[in-house]
Amino acid sequence: MGRIKEVLMKRFPSLREENGWLGREDHVVLGNSHCAITVSDYCGLAAVCCTPREDDHRYPASLAQNWCDTVDNSFVAVLHKEFPEMALWRDGGMSNGCSVYIPVGRPGGVVTSNEGILW
Repeated sequence: MGRIKEVLMKRFPSLREENGWLGREDHVVLGNSHCAITVSDYCGLAAVCCTPREDDHRYPASLAQNWCDTVDNSFVAVLHKEFPEMALWRDGGMSNGCSVYIPVGRPGGVVTSNEGILW
């Protein structure tokens, strides 16, 4: 987790370390006035997300959403670049709640949140 925080703080200098929860499953590890960077763990897969803040009343919610939309491509790119062997892209989900992921940069593989690597 330390390396992910280091990489994101270097790319986005306004991020500061935090330690809290957004709901019951999302651990807030970084944030600024506009977003919370959360980590969720599902059956050994970790999801890193940039979530707009709704709790900072100094700024309109649309500004937080716009900030997250603006950094979205850079956020994904920096994580894929720094962690190419672990980067997964969520491709969809099944009716039983299982998510399907495709390894970034490694065509042909499929990973699910329940079974691990399928093929």
